[in-house]
Amino acid sequence: MTKTRILLLLLLLASLFHVFGYFVLIKRIEPFIYFQYLIFWWTFIVGLDSLLWLKTGESRVLNRKLPYTILMSSAFWCIFEIINVRIANWFYINLPQEIEIRYLGYFFAYGTVIPGIMLLRDLFNLVFRIEIRREVLIIRNYPIYAISLGTTTFFLTLFFPEYFFPFTWIFLFLVMDGINYKKGYGSIFSEVEKGEYGNLVSTMISGFVCGILWEFWNYWAIAKWVYTVPFFDRLKVFEMPLLGYLGFSLFALEVLSFVNFIEGLGKERRKILILLAFIVFIVAFPLIDRYTVFSYRTKIDELYFLGKGKLEHLKSKRVMSSYGIDESFLTIEERQKMELLHLYGMGIENLKKLENHGINSIDELAMLDERNFSLITGEKNLRRVKIYLNTARRVKNSSRDF
Repeated sequence: MTKTRILLLLLLLASLFHVFGYFVLIKRIEPFIYFQYLIFWWTFIVGLDSLLWLKTGESRVLNRKLPYTILMSSAFWCIFEIINVRIANWFYINLPQEIEIRYLGYFFAYGTVIPGIMLLRDLFNLVFRIEIRREVLIIRNYPIYAISLGTTTFFLTLFFPEYFFPFTWIFLFLVMDGINYKKGYGSIFSEVEKGEYGNLVSTMISGFVCGILWEFWNYWAIAKWVYTVPFFDRLKVFEMPLLGYLGFSLFALEVLSFVNFIEGLGKERRKILILLAFIVFIVAFPLIDRYTVFSYRTKIDELYFLGKGKLEHLKSKRVMSSYGIDESFLTIEERQKMELLHLYGMGIENLKKLENHGINSIDELAMLDERNFSLITGEKNLRRVKIYLNTARRVKNSSRDF
């Protein structure tokens, strides 16, 4: 079989599995529905890389460096997960209870970040041939200014996260691009100095498009992230506040500066980077579990409010969790508890806490104030508290309209 046919077959398989992801979503097929985000992203990456490979004769991702690329991408995003412990701008719901599955999920989900942005950048460069030339821009002592400004904004973010959290999506670019420029590695500003803006523009566009895909595929997922961004929590597109989409373009520059940095270090430093990556995982993954995960997926055996007969029937149908249950199979009381359990991934532990305080439905939850919900669930982040209470009130009001 020729190389072209192999790539065409790979492109076809990626496309079919991608469509399968939507079928899984619509039909709620377990256990695939819990991994649909990974299905969407990895089939997209494989398909896009195959397409670019056919056009250019070179693979960006599907080569011997793939494990290293996933490792670096995952470690890179973990930096922001660690920062999020402080700024608390997002949290996770409905994650697997099994730590090994959860950690593999972190690894491969975060492993899509760099490939996704870089492949889209290459696609835009190839299709639109983005070559923008403007006047030369000179900033003397650029590395000093960039690194100093990046470092300052980083500490402002840590010390005053409520107001300076947007700097999360620019500080690393300033620091790393300054270092890259000083060391003679690939640098966005070194291109700007020559009047070349094409790479800058295509990278920022790729970040924006990636952001739309991240949010679109996350919105329909069961295991997903939810934002708690201060001041911008009302006007949303999918889960992301509208203004937040601007941050994706800046984040893409951080990705590019990181890629330029590790490429500049070369193969001789690769072992050190791999070691550092594993150190980052050892720090980040437990922190994510401790501070960022709000709830875990509820297994069928944990649904204590269902009778034994119903549970046995569901097991015989190979239902694995609460999300695999047809709610028409439930009584009104059971359905009310199931709806409360699934409200933004409330989770079984929080359901039990609410039930112990006489709250068995979304309508009853909507009557709580923030202080009492926080005391009952032990959730100290009031932005998370507001999300659950506001959602409960919207559901309650919408049900009245009918």
